[in-house]
Amino acid sequence: MSVPEEVQKCPVHALRLNTIAKISNSLNSNKILPTDDGFLRDWRGLAQLAGIDVQIVMNIASKSDPTAEFFKSWSRIGDQEKSVSVGLLLSFLRKMDRWDAIDDTTKMIGYFGNVTEVFCVIELIFSVSDDVCRLDKGLLPQNYDAYLLFAEDDADFAMQIIDRMENEYKLKLCVKDRDLVGGLAFEHEAIMKLIAERCNRLIVVVSPNFLKSEANKFFVTFAQALGIDQRQRKVVPCLYQRCQLPPELSYYFLLDYNRAGKFWNFWEKLRDSILAPNSAAVSSSVSESNLTGLNQIKDNVSVSMPCKKNKARPMKWFRRLLPKEKKRHKMKALEV
Repeated sequence: MSVPEEVQKCPVHALRLNTIAKISNSLNSNKILPTDDGFLRDWRGLAQLAGIDVQIVMNIASKSDPTAEFFKSWSRIGDQEKSVSVGLLLSFLRKMDRWDAIDDTTKMIGYFGNVTEVFCVIELIFSVSDDVCRLDKGLLPQNYDAYLLFAEDDADFAMQIIDRMENEYKLKLCVKDRDLVGGLAFEHEAIMKLIAERCNRLIVVVSPNFLKSEANKFFVTFAQALGIDQRQRKVVPCLYQRCQLPPELSYYFLLDYNRAGKFWNFWEKLRDSILAPNSAAVSSSVSESNLTGLNQIKDNVSVSMPCKKNKARPMKWFRRLLPKEKKRHKMKALEV
């Protein structure tokens, strides 16, 4: 069974997990005999043909699933001038004389029933137009600094945000009408996957018009749940026009576009709110040397500030709590 040409052009990172698992089952076990051309006949042959660095190969060999780890490394460091594609993978397997691996996985890579790998790529990878250009270079899908969520009536203000953040501060925003490709079967699901997996923040343009949309409220609630689950700050609310805030937004510190003040710059605040690291990342970035320094300070303080020793008052406070008839028996028991 041949693999369609359009599928062969797809990047290897678009393969489904069960397809990767099938290939891993065939290639994880080391083979002793090489091919007539000297290629190893297991995952190491793929690394050999892909030109992976020896140090990376040694690191891959230490993993429990070296084939899957190879695919991750190959997608990251593959030659950008040559697409790291499914077709290239199949050509490597042919050079390794691994026709068994090709036969076992062809039906999973190509058409399987009425569902094709192409459909999975379109729905999950080609959610945005940037991915089409990146596919030709064998690159991973585009990630964004933030997804911009706004009402249609506030599009002019949204354009100001896009212009400032992208042109002046060089950030990358995702906007539904500009970036999503046409023909997606489930638009809401595509947006949810973008917010969850490929956008660091969700910028919310709060206005009376925004609150009229139940879909907008749903995406805000979804992002809040993500933030709690991932333990990070996900939602960045921008107050564009005064309105009665719903409960899901009432506890946030809002960036007020109309606020005036000597030290208040809305655009810089928005930029910093997008770029600021999460608290978990900040706490985990404290180096060991810093902790050592803190411990030394702690030790110095404890030496230079001797504490007054309290005289032991063994049982006086306890005696007061006991009934008179039980004091004597209780105290003897404690002394023993």
